[in-house]
Amino acid sequence: MSVTLNGRPLVDGVSAYDRGLHYGDGLFETIVCVKGRARFLSLHLERLSLGCERLRIALGDVAPLRQEIEATAAAARDALIKVIVTRGEAVARGYGASGTEVATRLVFGYPLPPENLAAAREGIRAAVAKLRYGENPQ
Repeated sequence: MSVTLNGRPLVDGVSAYDRGLHYGDGLFETIVCVKGRARFLSLHLERLSLGCERLRIALGDVAPLRQEIEATAAAARDALIKVIVTRGEAVARGYGASGTEVATRLVFGYPLPPENLAAAREGIRAAVAKLRYGENPQ
């Protein structure tokens, strides 16, 4: 397993003041990597960028993030990569964001779990949940 924080190996951790920790203020993508290549990477980055735009999180240029993901995929070969982007460290106390926060991005590399051959062979069971969820218009 590997973790990078803003392009560097995670050594010290994320700021205790990060809005992602305090308020869940962020979003994530999970990407499958096969033979060292991140599948549908352009589409994942496009969706991540759109999500950041909708939440008004200043992600900036995705090129460095693309390079991090590609390097993680190449090193891991077959893996799941999880990208988390938060609004970043709070610059003021309270729920409202100031608009001057700097986004935090984390890239996690996990081993690809083994394929569930029984599920592939026999299928799976699904049900519709009766629990309703809250919807954020952003």
